Amino acid sequence: MNPIRSSNQQESNPIWKFIPLDQYAKPQAPTKETIRTGISGLKGWLGRAPTPGEPVLTETELNLVPQVLLDRAAPVPDWREAVPALNANLETWLSASQPEPWGQIVVGGPYSGSAQIISHWAQDIEWRLIDPPSVEQILAEDTGWLGQVLSADQAPVVIPNLEHCYLRHCDGLTLLRRLLDGLSSRRRRYVMGCDSWAWAFLSKAININSSFSYPLTLGALGPEQLGRWLYALARRAGGPGFGFRQADYGKSVLPLFKEASTPEGEPSAAPGPSDRDNQEAKKVTDFLSYLASFSFGLPGIAWAAWRHSLRLAPEAEIDETTLQDNDGEEIPTIWVKPWSQLKFPAIPTQTDRCQLIFILQMLLLHNGLTAPVLSELLPYASSEVRQTLYYLDHVGLVATEQEIWRVTPLAYPAVRRFLEGEGYLVAAI
Repeated sequence: MNPIRSSNQQESNPIWKFIPLDQYAKPQAPTKETIRTGISGLKGWLGRAPTPGEPVLTETELNLVPQVLLDRAAPVPDWREAVPALNANLETWLSASQPEPWGQIVVGGPYSGSAQIISHWAQDIEWRLIDPPSVEQILAEDTGWLGQVLSADQAPVVIPNLEHCYLRHCDGLTLLRRLLDGLSSRRRRYVMGCDSWAWAFLSKAININSSFSYPLTLGALGPEQLGRWLYALARRAGGPGFGFRQADYGKSVLPLFKEASTPEGEPSAAPGPSDRDNQEAKKVTDFLSYLASFSFGLPGIAWAAWRHSLRLAPEAEIDETTLQDNDGEEIPTIWVKPWSQLKFPAIPTQTDRCQLIFILQMLLLHNGLTAPVLSELLPYASSEVRQTLYYLDHVGLVATEQEIWRVTPLAYPAVRRFLEGEGYLVAAI
């Protein structure tokens, strides 16, 4: 019997919901688009907004939003918002005295926030979080790390980053195999999180999908859900929030409902925009449809693209003091560049094609790697790998944080299509 049930059953279209992995559906663009050729000469779409009349603001008149204001208008997501949805899906399984199955897995697309959601959930119910093994422990098949997972106390455990528990290497899968074998022979609850790229590879390499009957995933955020979520983010700091208007024809981009969902999921009665704006914005804009389709419904990618689109008018002077002094009667305006004017990273042609493919796929399969480990896994000299990484960083395809290199959220759609077009294994999300 499938223990999974729908989350937020009282809400017809919740922002956050967990669904069976095989039911994930990428949002579609609102109309068929003419495929445009990027600067790399490779084909890919960026979308085209409706042709407006005389533009309200031209591209040359728009200024970048200062970082402090950007962090107010589109702050970093709080993944705790999705914890109740995960808990609702697992409620029946948690309450069963003899659950079937004993283990659950959540497969998340890149920048979906799944690992963070699982970690917050585990902390809330006080289950033991297990950090992934180090590279050295994986290659040495460290029994010490296995011991803390397979301890005799039978306490529930949570591993939110299964993609960091293996390496695509001749010695890089044994530890994970032993982990899965050990858990399958014990009657104890456990929850795992796994990136969708690692899931696709491990399903081929060690048949991991046979160990979990009902993998969950965070449901795709469609245009309406994205609009409600992005609006709620802009209201998180309090105050009147912002009016987001498309620069080419001046209309509202977000559905500015007076009762937007707060981060805690409760309705907010804070003053909203005018009734006219509310009625106008209740129709989901084409921009949000393009944003949902471009991002594959993955919230972190949509959030990055949303921030990428925000601009200020040249005469605008909005700062922290302005926001604090605002009495709520006037909503500061942030302009949104039309979708057709947005530029995203494209696949370059000036580098070795095979090396480019292997580096990008390896980064996705492990959800990020350090340069030394990447060199260890690839048949290239360390200097070659670093040189290529620096070049890919320059063109916006990858970035490094705390020495971990990852495909950037803005580049992910182009990279995924590139690898799929080359016939390489890609994730379902």
